[in-house]
Amino acid sequence: MFRTAISLLLMLLAAPDALAQAPAFYGAEQRLVATERAVASATPRPATMAARAGAWRRLLEREEGRAFTEAERLDRQLSRIEDLQEILRQDRAMRRLEQPQAVFARPSSLEQRCLGAVLRDCRVTATGLVVSEDRATRILWQSQRGFTERDGIRAGIVLLAQARGGWRLVGWSFAGVSYGAPILSKQPDGLLLSTPGLLSGSGSGNADLVYQLRRGSWHEIEIESWQDQMDARLPPGLSLRRGIAYDFAEMTAPTNLWRDTDADCCATAGRATLKFSIRGASLVLDAVALDNPATPAIAACPSERASYRLMSSRDFTVELLYAGPGTGADSDLLIKLRSGRTHREYWFRFVSAQGYGGVSLLPVEPPGPTVDTDGIQPLPFDDVLRPLLGIHVIGDDLTVWQQPPRRGIGAPRHLFMPGIGTALHYGLLPHQDGRPGNSETIAPSFWLLDACR
Repeated sequence: MFRTAISLLLMLLAAPDALAQAPAFYGAEQRLVATERAVASATPRPATMAARAGAWRRLLEREEGRAFTEAERLDRQLSRIEDLQEILRQDRAMRRLEQPQAVFARPSSLEQRCLGAVLRDCRVTATGLVVSEDRATRILWQSQRGFTERDGIRAGIVLLAQARGGWRLVGWSFAGVSYGAPILSKQPDGLLLSTPGLLSGSGSGNADLVYQLRRGSWHEIEIESWQDQMDARLPPGLSLRRGIAYDFAEMTAPTNLWRDTDADCCATAGRATLKFSIRGASLVLDAVALDNPATPAIAACPSERASYRLMSSRDFTVELLYAGPGTGADSDLLIKLRSGRTHREYWFRFVSAQGYGGVSLLPVEPPGPTVDTDGIQPLPFDDVLRPLLGIHVIGDDLTVWQQPPRRGIGAPRHLFMPGIGTALHYGLLPHQDGRPGNSETIAPSFWLLDACR
């Protein structure tokens, strides 16, 4: 705290109007410290709150070298104060359940009425009882759904442990958009109680709760600080961008890995298994085991330079190429299929259907000198061909991409076009002259990323 205050003073002295703005800045700092202390006294997650407070201050110190405007200097404090005040409101609402005593009878309306007065328009979505293998530990839980004025639609989870004379609150959270049923996992250092949860947003971040039973008391385990160790454990250019599915019985979690060039939707750097242990009040990352690392030369290949070979034959090749205007809104790439026997080429652009319709190909003329002005031109084809032109774009981890590849994105590991052989065999694929091609045969097989041009 002293170090932070000195850094803030130096930053203020460096700004032209710093002295005039210092009272408001330090007033916000005092409010922040007071709010942090209030949260610490009410929260069921002291380890997580402490880890977040430390991370926030470290981030502030790293940014102090730049020249802040008055709004920027105050915005960081005020935004965090608002976040903490909402958490404090929720924690105090739940603490009222412990009055007049911490141990209370099982709520008679557990299945119908939300515990605590945290979420507005709250409804109970599920309840249950989890019992340990030795039947010595019993956990009662309730999941909720409603909304808050600050965060909108939210889910909630409330955990209670059986105690002498009734039930005692263990923990709760209203930060996620969904929560699963709690799980009890036996560990050498004490029984673990974990509840899977998801945050809002495309990253599906973790909103999990974890508690450990030590000497008859439940202690919260924070699961956020280990992520600071990820960059040092991964090869350069790889990262973790989404939430993970913890297995606390094995103390592991599988995950996809992203390259720097990957879109958030599509991880192409393979998979890894994260291995954890618990030290004190924190989950610690012990190791990262790469399950199927790609070879460096191919791993760095952008999609527009990717070439593929058929795993069952070398008579055909496929290339992805950037061709400029006319490729369509779904992808800026074309795909070229070439027969090594007839030397005939077939060109396609990608199209994506809405919902779960998948990705397909549409025949087009090969790019030529008129592309810059007229764009890529479609070729007419018989409707019987359309259902044969589906394509599955497959990553290193064998997951099917929901969108086609684009320029600058890491190339997919495999392509699978199950109907293309039928289309060739019956001469249904149009050539640039608009007429069907000659009959050829392709056995159904995966196309493997073979070269980076």
